[in-house]
Amino acid sequence: MSARKFSTFALFASGALLLTNCSDDSAAPGPGTAGTGGSANAGGSANGGGGAASAGTGPGGGGASVGGSNASGSNAGGGGSGTSGAGGSAAGTGGANGGTGGAVGGTSGSGGGGGSGGGSAFTLTSTDLMNGGNFLDKNTCNGKAFGDDESPALAWTEPPAGTKSFALTFIDVTLTASNPSNPMGHHWMAYNIPAATRALPGDLPDGTTLTTPVALKQVPQSYLGPCPAGMMHTYELTLYALDVETIDPGGGNALSKAMVDKIKAASVGSAVLSGKSSAQSQ
Repeated sequence: MSARKFSTFALFASGALLLTNCSDDSAAPGPGTAGTGGSANAGGSANGGGGAASAGTGPGGGGASVGGSNASGSNAGGGGSGTSGAGGSAAGTGGANGGTGGAVGGTSGSGGGGGSGGGSAFTLTSTDLMNGGNFLDKNTCNGKAFGDDESPALAWTEPPAGTKSFALTFIDVTLTASNPSNPMGHHWMAYNIPAATRALPGDLPDGTTLTTPVALKQVPQSYLGPCPAGMMHTYELTLYALDVETIDPGGGNALSKAMVDKIKAASVGSAVLSGKSSAQSQ
C-alpha cells in the first residue's frame, strides 16, 4: 500500500471506528378495451394495436385497426388490415397499452398507425457482484486492514445519445439515507472516463490520474470498499453518462456530496448496481 493511500485510509478509518458505536448502516402483450367502429370507408381506430378481426358475413365490413393511435411502449404493434364483409365481433389484442380493434367499420377500412417500441436500457453489471447481492471479500475490508481491497470489475451497455464521458461513484446509501452529506458514506469516484469505454477491469491501481489499464481520474486516489464494522449496509455503484468530455468536480482528496452533485448536473443518464456487505476489518 502506498503512503498516499495509507493517509487516505487513516482518515477514513478513523471515521469508520465511530460506526461501531452508532446505528450503521419483452413482456407478453395484454388485452385492452375495445375501440369503437368507424363510419363507412373510415375504419374503426382503437386505442392500441389491434389484431386481424374475425371475418363476418354481409356487406360493408371493416377490419381491425392497424395499430392504435395511442399505442406505446415495446411490443406495441399494429393489427391486420380490414377485410371485405362485416367486421367480426372479436379482434386480436394489441401491444402494451393496446386495445382491441373496432367491431364494425366501413368497407376495407383501416385504423391508425401502430406505436413505436422502446429502446434498450442503460445498465451496469459486474462479474464480481450480482445486483442486490453481497460483495465478495476481495472487494471489501473483511479480515484485512481497511482499504486493503480491490475494485470490482464492471461493464455497461450502450449509453444514452450525447454521452461524451463517464463518471462512477461508490456510495454507502445506508449512511447517506439519513444524512445525504455524510462524508463516511462517500467512498470513491472515478471520472473523465472516455466515452468509448464500455468496461473497467477489477483491481484498478492507485493514483489520482490513470492512463492504464484505462484513462480516468480518482478521488480519493484509490477505491475504498465496504467496511461497515459488522453491520449490514447497502452500497450503490452509479455510472453517470455525461454531456462533457472532461469535468472538474472540485473538492479535495476525499469525495463529497458537492462533488457528486456536480457530476449529476452534467448527466444525461445513469445506471446503478447495488450490493450489500457487513465487512469488518482486522
